[in-house]
Amino acid sequence: MEAVGWAVQKVTFSPSVKQKFPRGQTQPWEVGTKPENMKKDRYNILYAYDSSRVKLDLLPGDQHSDYINASFVNVQQLHYTNWPNDGVPLYPQSIAIFMDKISHCQRNECAPILVHCSAGVGRTGTVILIDACLKMFRSHGKLDVISIFSQMRKARVNLVNTLEQFKFVHLVLLESILNPKFEIHCDNFSEEYKDLTSNNNKKIKKNLDLLTEICNKDFQRADKPAEIEADKCRNPDFISTSSAIVSLFPYGNVTTNNFINAVFVDGYKRAKQFIATQVPMKNTVWDFWRMIDQFNVKQIIVLNESHYSNGDFLPTKKRKLDFDGIGVALDNIDEAKHAKTYEITLNARGVCKKVSVKFALLGWKKDAEAPTNLESVIELWEDLKISGGNDIVTIACHDGVTASGLFLAIGFVIEKINMELKVDVGLAVRTLRKAKPAFISSETQFGLLYKAANFYLSSFETYNNFN
Repeated sequence: MEAVGWAVQKVTFSPSVKQKFPRGQTQPWEVGTKPENMKKDRYNILYAYDSSRVKLDLLPGDQHSDYINASFVNVQQLHYTNWPNDGVPLYPQSIAIFMDKISHCQRNECAPILVHCSAGVGRTGTVILIDACLKMFRSHGKLDVISIFSQMRKARVNLVNTLEQFKFVHLVLLESILNPKFEIHCDNFSEEYKDLTSNNNKKIKKNLDLLTEICNKDFQRADKPAEIEADKCRNPDFISTSSAIVSLFPYGNVTTNNFINAVFVDGYKRAKQFIATQVPMKNTVWDFWRMIDQFNVKQIIVLNESHYSNGDFLPTKKRKLDFDGIGVALDNIDEAKHAKTYEITLNARGVCKKVSVKFALLGWKKDAEAPTNLESVIELWEDLKISGGNDIVTIACHDGVTASGLFLAIGFVIEKINMELKVDVGLAVRTLRKAKPAFISSETQFGLLYKAANFYLSSFETYNNFN
């Protein structure tokens, strides 16, 4: 049955189709029909074929325990789940990897590949155009995007539906043809990690050099540098892209947008999932709480030890903060061994919001590239409550870059491991550096991303348990 709008259209089959694909048994299923195994079948007319049945490991003393009513079917579907309708994915490199998988499927099959999306033109056409161009490059060593695109449009209306999608095709082609891949499957990571760290981290250094060159091009393509107000930045040399910078809305007596030293950072699953910022200075405390209010932030993670240049941005039981219509009051303090959490009520224009401010990794010195304990960083990420909605989490450190960047990059690596069973340090760094090139710019921090991935994977008793 095929749904058409709100109606239902009945599909009928010709007699020849019924004859060619008869119902019922067409292959031997002797194992499934043994008396010992029939009790494992819900229906007495549907057993697993002997040739394609899934075989379980035998249990001691039970020669029939390898049977289950399940069959292998040659089932392959590739599903890219984070592609908005009429838009493009967050990362050209993620589609480049997806196209590699499609190419691998095509090498093993002679039948055509079915490509579909909601309308079968925008996202579908984008994938087809990329695939056709990559085939041309591999076979002829050249590209003619316009010619291929012209032929596609003769075959189906509106294939590649928007200019944004057409531009994205070119970005993916650049990614696929020119840029090296940093992705490592978890099955192979232990051996790869040994190789990366051998000879005084020679390959890690090489990867960082390659990645820095790629990130510089990403930054140049993305946007112009943001205009900053130096007196509101602990380190004015840490520039950002103008598209990533957080801009405060007009507020109270202020009639223009305001600068704050904070950037939106994409997460593994969602664009602008985080705000990375510096711990407030004495002259930016009001700006900080305006940002928390305006972007409806409910969670703030503060890294690094406190410093004398920090603004006194938290209320106490005896002192409430008031800033031109914003009230910040302390409800409770929860002290644990390695963290201290302040439960805050933020009252803006009569609307009350609950905000959690967690001070964690308290031993991380403000001028140190790395924390004293890498395991604690991973534990903090796993404790972070990231909702499936549009909530933005704010990550703050002394300069808004060093500790925040490493924490977010490690989190990105962990999320990709959990979702795809792959380690991609390159994608993590490129994602962060789109917002601010200073993120993960040292060899020490870059190496720590690989070390964190290795620690995270080895923390499971066996890889099979993790898988």
